[in-house]
Amino acid sequence: MSVTINDRPVTIADVKRGLEALLNKPVITNSNNGSIIEANGRSNGTQLASTSESSDRVESAYKPDEKLLGKEVARAVQFLPKEIIQELERKVRAKNIDPGKIEEFQIDLDRHVRVDAGASAKESNKNGLGIPPLTLLGDPTQEKDNALKIKQEDLNKIKSSIMFNPQSGRGGLKYVEDLSRFSISERNGLPVNITIRVGKAVEAPLPDKIQRIVLDAVKNKKKVLFLGQTGVGKTTLIRQISKFLSDKGVSPSIFDKSEEIAGHGLTPHSALGNLVRRFVPQPFKNVAQSLISMIENHNPRVLIIDELSDREQFSGVRRMIIEKGIPSAFIFTHGTTLGKAMHSENTRELLAKVETVTVGDDTARHTGSLDPMDKIRHNVVGDSMVDVVVEMPARGVFVVHRNVLDSMEKLAAGEEPEVEVYPEGTDIRNYRSEEAERFIRSKDKPQPLQRGARRSASQEVSDRTIDKAINQEQEEASAGRRAGRR
Repeated sequence: MSVTINDRPVTIADVKRGLEALLNKPVITNSNNGSIIEANGRSNGTQLASTSESSDRVESAYKPDEKLLGKEVARAVQFLPKEIIQELERKVRAKNIDPGKIEEFQIDLDRHVRVDAGASAKESNKNGLGIPPLTLLGDPTQEKDNALKIKQEDLNKIKSSIMFNPQSGRGGLKYVEDLSRFSISERNGLPVNITIRVGKAVEAPLPDKIQRIVLDAVKNKKKVLFLGQTGVGKTTLIRQISKFLSDKGVSPSIFDKSEEIAGHGLTPHSALGNLVRRFVPQPFKNVAQSLISMIENHNPRVLIIDELSDREQFSGVRRMIIEKGIPSAFIFTHGTTLGKAMHSENTRELLAKVETVTVGDDTARHTGSLDPMDKIRHNVVGDSMVDVVVEMPARGVFVVHRNVLDSMEKLAAGEEPEVEVYPEGTDIRNYRSEEAERFIRSKDKPQPLQRGARRSASQEVSDRTIDKAINQEQEEASAGRRAGRR
């Protein structure tokens, strides 16, 4: 059968060139008759369907020993060549690698696979740099180990065997519950670097204090902001909260921006519970647009948001939660303390505003001193969309601000806010950075608007008198500027 368009015959080569231009990836053809065998890639952000279900499930010629390596590691390496998997198994049996400590595999073209197994890797001495050494699967100095080097077809096979999203450069296993992440870098449409991050679900109950916060937030329609740096357990906590709510009969909706929470495949991991709904950023939409679309279209009652990172995303969350009346929400982002968050360009979108004013000599004399730095004051104005803030200074450590507005006012006044600390008795000063500690108690930063108990008896005046003095000074300054313009 032949096809013509505009009186011109269309050949298989024409179709092949068109597909390659559309996909920006090579298309494989049959060398005998030129017919198209496979177009390996994605169009419009979705993976192309294979001709059959069996061809979409690429299996390794060698099955890793799951009992030896563990389920997660065995799944992560199943598409590697037989010789490399066997070398990994040999090192595990020789106690050179603890499979339970494996965090990632680094796979680069024409190099030996590197295994990040933390401090459990025994083939190298500690390097004295505070960074655990990597373990090589093969010896680069031995010619006999050249067969263990990664070839282009090895990288191609891994990419074709997973569900890969070229927009994020990440992918995961398609049809199973798995949390491992496959990150791929390409050149000329071909993979040259692949990092397999082994994902493991931590089967641990939600801490009691966080259980009470979660139940109170859902019951009383509150919004909770979690602040923590990388490695403190935010991802694990999200899974625990989701599972906890699901077991209570609540269906939480997770916006999984990085696809780290439920895995990169099609099936959300069961660690999140049976009632969870998982949403990810959509093709041709940025994160803020995808999040807004998700809230508009699916009307979540309990919303969990992971890894907001810029002002547009924070602003979109605030607007949609308020406009759509989302009852309760749990928002996770990078941060250290509420004190720093309230001055951040991003997170302050969810909090009450911090207003800075400069007072004149009369007001300064009543409320503090005439020191120039003491004439700059901070006020917390308006309402906070977030009701509770939970700082996560370290894994398993939680600092809870039950009343965000009260904590913000005290922080603005240079005072220590009232917090609940879990585990009880933990000295949170051990986890604070010097910068965060200076923010709370700093003698060289602009001093706040002082109130009540912070003034001596001779300095006592009512808040109304202070506000009146500030307003009068601002009006006089405005009048002076108008007179100058005339």
